[in-house]
Amino acid sequence: MRKDETKPPKSFTEATLLAAMEHASRFVDDKDPKEALDDDESHSGGIGTPATRAEVIEKLIRSEYVERKGKQLRSTLTGRNLITVVSPAFRNVEYTARMERNLSQVERGEQSALEVMNLFRKDVANIPEQVGESVRLNGDAVRSQRKTESESYGPCPKCGQPVIRKGKFWQCSTNKREKQSDGTWQTVGGCGWKLYQTICGKTLTDPMVRTLLEKRRIHVNGFLSKAGKKFSVDLIADHERGSKLDFDE
Repeated sequence: MRKDETKPPKSFTEATLLAAMEHASRFVDDKDPKEALDDDESHSGGIGTPATRAEVIEKLIRSEYVERKGKQLRSTLTGRNLITVVSPAFRNVEYTARMERNLSQVERGEQSALEVMNLFRKDVANIPEQVGESVRLNGDAVRSQRKTESESYGPCPKCGQPVIRKGKFWQCSTNKREKQSDGTWQTVGGCGWKLYQTICGKTLTDPMVRTLLEKRRIHVNGFLSKAGKKFSVDLIADHERGSKLDFDE
C-alpha cells in the first residue's frame, strides 16, 4: 500500500470544451432529456449550435468568467463566484436538456408554445430572488474567495511585491495613498508603480493584466491612434510608467 493523492481533472482547452458542448448528452442520465439533446434533426445535438459554440466561449471570456492560460481555459474569480450563488438547477446540462425536450414536445404538438414560453419566463423571473437568497447564505464564501484572489495579479515590475486592483487601475500593494486637502489623492509610500485600466482607448481586463505581469509583455489589438485609427502592438510592463507600447517590434 502507498499513500497518494487524487489529481484534479484536466482543464478544458477550447477544442475539448467545444467537443463537450457538442456531445453534452453524455453528461445527462435521464433518458428523455438525453434523447432530446441527441435529436440532431430537430436541434443541435448539444449546447448551442456549430455556428454559435465558439462565440459562447468568447462571450464567457469577454465577460471575464473564463480566461485563457496558454491553451487551457480557466475559470476566473467572477466565474467561480457566479457558480457559488447560482442554483444548481441552472448550472448543469440537464436543465438545457429539459428545455430541448420541451421544445421537441412543442414541435410534436404535445405542448403549446405559449405554455413552454411561460415556463421559461417563470424560471428566469425567479433567478434574482434565488440568487439573492444564495448570496445571503453563501456571502462569506464569495467574499473570502474575492479576498484571496484579489491579493495579487502578479509581481510588481518595479519592486516584485504583489500587484492589487484599486477601482480602475492596478497598483503595487506597497503603495500608500492619502487624500489631500484639495480633495485629490497622492501616493505617500511604496514603490509607486501603477497601471491604468484604459490605454489609447483600449480597456485592459484582469486576465490581460495577469498575463502582462507574468510575461512582461502582451500583444494587444484595438488601440486607437489620435487620428481614430485602430492599431495593434505589444504592451510592455514598464517599471516607471506602468506600461509602454513597443513600436520597435
